[in-house]
Amino acid sequence: MHTRCNTSDWKSVQQSDRLISLSRVELVKWKSPGQGVWKINTDAATCYSNTAIGLGIVIGDMSGIVKVAPSLKLQAMFSALVTEAMAVYRGILLAIESGMVPFQIESNSLHVVELVNRGVPSPAVVGSIISLILFHIEHGRNQEYL
Repeated sequence: MHTRCNTSDWKSVQQSDRLISLSRVELVKWKSPGQGVWKINTDAATCYSNTAIGLGIVIGDMSGIVKVAPSLKLQAMFSALVTEAMAVYRGILLAIESGMVPFQIESNSLHVVELVNRGVPSPAVVGSIISLILFHIEHGRNQEYL
């Protein structure tokens, strides 16, 4: 994804004297979604200094061959949770409009995954997006999901 952020943001993080320690590193390998199933991978970024968000979507087949991979930059400001949910929603819309169903969705936002799998939208702003995701999963004739 090509969302540009002010270089001072990057420099301030690099010059920070905070140390980050990792207690566990886990190697994750790509898994095929199975015969006839598409895989949607999404990610999102928020650039607070430019009040912009970036959405990235990759849709591939069971062999891992990428069929479409759009990115989108919007002049908007949302929380990371809302931005990640928007990426999942846009990925689902693209898959349905392109006839790439059924599909599985992968997101690095555990909270979005949990909200969708729970099937009950929250009352917050993200709840509206989760409702749309659930609607399209149900009505898009999709048998697979997060």
